[in-house]
Amino acid sequence: MQISRNVASWATTILLGALAAPASGQLSNDEPTPGIRMDVDAARERFLKANPESDLYLRAGIVTRVYGKAFSNGGNPLESATNFINEHGNMFGVEANELLPIGPNAAGIHVLPMGFDANTGANEFTLVSWTQALDEIPVFHGSIRVLVRNEPGFPAVLVSNEMADMREYQGQFAGQGVTSTELDPLVYTRHAANQFTMEPIVSDVQQVIWAGEPDAWVDPTLAVTFVATGGTRLTPDEYKKFRYVVDAGNGRILYQESMILDLNVSGTVTGRITQGDASDDCDEEIAQPLPYARIDVGGTTTYTDADGTFELFGSGAQTVTSSVSGLYFVVNDEFDNAVSTETRTLDPGVPYNFEHNSANASEYDRAEVNAYVWANLTRDWALSHFPNMPTIATQTEMPVNINLGQSCNAFYDGSSINF
Repeated sequence: MQISRNVASWATTILLGALAAPASGQLSNDEPTPGIRMDVDAARERFLKANPESDLYLRAGIVTRVYGKAFSNGGNPLESATNFINEHGNMFGVEANELLPIGPNAAGIHVLPMGFDANTGANEFTLVSWTQALDEIPVFHGSIRVLVRNEPGFPAVLVSNEMADMREYQGQFAGQGVTSTELDPLVYTRHAANQFTMEPIVSDVQQVIWAGEPDAWVDPTLAVTFVATGGTRLTPDEYKKFRYVVDAGNGRILYQESMILDLNVSGTVTGRITQGDASDDCDEEIAQPLPYARIDVGGTTTYTDADGTFELFGSGAQTVTSSVSGLYFVVNDEFDNAVSTETRTLDPGVPYNFEHNSANASEYDRAEVNAYVWANLTRDWALSHFPNMPTIATQTEMPVNINLGQSCNAFYDGSSINF
C-alpha cells in the first residue's frame, strides 16, 4: 500500500482518536502601522491558500519550516528569496524591515551557493539567509534561511526559521544601538573573566538582543556577545575559549558555549518523503529529516533531535546503525517483516547523512519513511496544542504497522496505527 502526504490527515484523526481512547532583491522598507500588530494566523492562512501544495511545520506555536512545492520565484536566487520574505515574512511574526542581510555562519555570508556538482561545475541550490533584528539591533541566534533551487525561475523550496516573535517588544530598544567600541569591557567582562586564571583575550565583540534560543525564547534583554580565550593550545587542560552573551548593564552571564569542539561522530538521518496531497505516483519525494530516529552504536541506543541530527561522544571510528523507527514510533513493515536499516562505520569529524528510501524505487520502502515522519509530525502538532495530553505526552515506541495486505485504508486498533 502506498502512503503519501495524505497520511497526515489520516494519522491526525487516528492518533487523536487514540488519545481519546523585487529584481534588486531588496526587502520592503515599509514601516508597520503604529498600534497595529500583524495577524500571524491570518498571514499563515493566506500563505496556505496561495500555495495549496506547500505546508507549514509549527513548533511551540511558531512556524519553523516551510516546505513542499515551490512557493516563490524570481530572476535570481536572492530575488526569489526576497520575494518570499516580502510577501509572507510576517507569518513568522516579523516585518521585512526587521531583517539584516547577514547569514548565521562564521563569515556572515548572506547568499551562499550550495550543493556543488562536480560533473556540471555548478551549484544545485543557493541558501539566502537573514539575521533577525529588533530596533536595528541583531537578535542573538535569530535567523531565517530560504533554500532556492538553481533552475529557471529559481523556485524557493524550503525555509528554516529560528526567529523569536518580537511583535510586542517593538520600540523597546529604539535609539540604544551602539558600536563595539562604545561598549565598556570592564562591564561586559565583569563576570566572564572570573572563569579564567589570567585575564583572557577578548574578541568578536558585538551588541545584541538576547531573547533565549529556539524552543526556549524569553523576554528580550539588551546584551553583549564576545569570545574570551585563555591559556594556550600547548596546554589543552588549561586552554579555554568561550562565546558569551552577557547583560549589557551589569555583565551577568546569560549564555555561554565552548568554542573548542572535540571530534565526535555526528550526522543526520533523512528520508525521501512524498510531497503534496496526491499519491506517491503523482508527487515527488524530497529528503526531509527523520526526527527522534533511532541510532544504535554497539549496545547503546540514542536518538536524533527534532531536526534529524545526532552526535555520538567518544573517540575513534564507530559503527553506527540507523533504522526507520525511533523514540516515539516503531515502524513494522508487514510486507517483508523487516524495516529498512543502514549501517556505516563513521569517522570522527566527518558528518554522515543516513538517507532512507534514497533509491525511491520501492513503494514499500517509501511507505516506511512516509508513515514514520507523518506520525511524528502529527504527534508534535497535537502536543503543541495540548502539551499534557493523556497517553501521548509520555508514550514511547507506539507501533506503526504499514503495507498491510488488506483493503482497509487506515485504522487505529487501541494500541497501534495501521496503514
